[in-house]
Amino acid sequence: MTIREYLQGRVIHAYRVAFPFVVALLGCAIYWRKIMLVNAAVIFIVATYIGVYVVLMRRTPCPRCSTALGNTALNWGSRRQPAPRCPGCRISIDEKLGGSP
Repeated sequence: MTIREYLQGRVIHAYRVAFPFVVALLGCAIYWRKIMLVNAAVIFIVATYIGVYVVLMRRTPCPRCSTALGNTALNWGSRRQPAPRCPGCRISIDEKLGGSP
């Protein structure tokens, strides 16, 4: 397993947890679209979710050295840039981790 696959798994898990809430919020926003308080609450909740997602991804520990990955964790999906590296142990996120088949 690579660090990129590890980060991808964390993102997929976050999406699975948040998806029912996003659908419910979208339903509320459509059903009560003329109520300004509901729209403001939906925008606030979505902005809060995005902020929490960014903070949690930046605090993701490296599976090798347990250092927080920081912006490296947010760039896991980019294939155009050179592979980002852990700030602690300098391992590329595309290298295989030890102990995995």
